[in-house]
Amino acid sequence: MRNLEEIKSAVEFGNFLKELREKSGQSLEDASAAFGTKNFILLKIEEGKTLPHKTLCGKISDNYGLPPGKLFETVCALVRKNPKNPAAQFMEVLDRLQQDVVDEKLAIEDALEVLAEWEILEAEMEELGKLPPPRTDSLDPFP
Repeated sequence: MRNLEEIKSAVEFGNFLKELREKSGQSLEDASAAFGTKNFILLKIEEGKTLPHKTLCGKISDNYGLPPGKLFETVCALVRKNPKNPAAQFMEVLDRLQQDVVDEKLAIEDALEVLAEWEILEAEMEELGKLPPPRTDSLDPFP
């Protein structure tokens, strides 16, 4: 299993969490209940389609005995490494969710909840000053 410092993408982050969950013997349902979130949100995180907000990072860390704050630090680092501006990142999340709804993999209510989670994460990072500055070469979220 990789350690948090080696994680370079949302997919790797998701795989890391899934490995922790499976190693602990928890089902997706059990872990979701322990974290106080819905199964589909944890699934989207494990698939690398979204990242957890600060509060959820704390609950995950507590559940798996990770150092406090380290998981959220990794999430912040992943967002900072992404060269896209926050508007473009949001559009990618929106596109993926829309496709999942169209493909009937996700209910519209669940997609809206994932968006709400993403907005919480964005607000927390903005408050901490961890969001990357907008790109000056293209501020258009539809390049």
